[in-house]
Amino acid sequence: MKLLTLLSFLMLTGSMQAQTLHPRLTQQVSFPEQLPAGNYSGITYLGHDNYAVVSDKGRAGFYTLHIDINSRTGEISKVDRVRFVEMTGRNADFEDIAYVPEDKNLWVASEQKSEIFEVKADGSLTGRHLPLPKVFRQASKALGIEALTYDSHNRLFWTVSEGPLNGDGETAKPGTRVKQKLRLTSTAPNRTPTQYLYVMDEPTASEKGSKYAMGVSAVTAINATQLLVLEREFYVPETRIGAFVKCKLFLVTPDTRSVISSSLTQTEPLHKTLVCQWSTKLGLLNFSLANYEGMCLGPTLNDGSQVVVLIADSQNQYSGVLQDWLKTIVLRP
Repeated sequence: MKLLTLLSFLMLTGSMQAQTLHPRLTQQVSFPEQLPAGNYSGITYLGHDNYAVVSDKGRAGFYTLHIDINSRTGEISKVDRVRFVEMTGRNADFEDIAYVPEDKNLWVASEQKSEIFEVKADGSLTGRHLPLPKVFRQASKALGIEALTYDSHNRLFWTVSEGPLNGDGETAKPGTRVKQKLRLTSTAPNRTPTQYLYVMDEPTASEKGSKYAMGVSAVTAINATQLLVLEREFYVPETRIGAFVKCKLFLVTPDTRSVISSSLTQTEPLHKTLVCQWSTKLGLLNFSLANYEGMCLGPTLNDGSQVVVLIADSQNQYSGVLQDWLKTIVLRP
């Protein structure tokens, strides 16, 4: 039985073509009175318009939000931060969170500790961790585990680092043509992780600035065979004015031909299809700059379209300029 299941999976992932999605991007919105300043870095859907959100700074725990989304347009109309669920220990740079509906528990990705651990709805830890390749545990605290999603069809988690891990190639910088090589990894309790080679686009920034970050900031499983991958380029010049964030959302079908067995240079990169892209910036009269780090599936609309929900990390509303933006993308097959 196990052999038949494996063969079926190999045939499916080796031959399936990426489906075409028709995206519609809504305007980003913020709710400063209902959603206090934060460092929101990951989001997951709990059902019934409820979400869990983690922060990469502050106390250990997660927030629960109630987000009203128009069932016809997919636009966010209201947000309420319901409560904070405290966890034991300290916040070790929590970058993402994933909800498992089968047992109603959550899993949190810690970049600082290079681990993904399970937590109950009341904030108590179960003691379980997801197995990860050794190279993830050796990651730097700046380019480690950044994204996490749960595929309920196959009962698999997917994760990826923000940038290249040790020995996996160069890190992108302004003015270079480096295509960062990442390890998109599936894993589950009591299961050996499988790594796939994911190659990012080249950077677009041309001049050195005061701050630069380019990497995958979020992944989301959308069905039994496909993932959305969010590539994000964040550039801040010395003058601050002219800072931008460029986001590209790709559709990826994990393929056995891209499984990493030894050297990354001998592995075929995953095929990726651009779904949509957008930019935000900081100017004299433009304060739309939004560093989107959290992404998850939301509800299905009346016409059957799927909503994708995104949340930005404002660095606690840095200097009173940045905002805790939210945004939706409506996907129509």
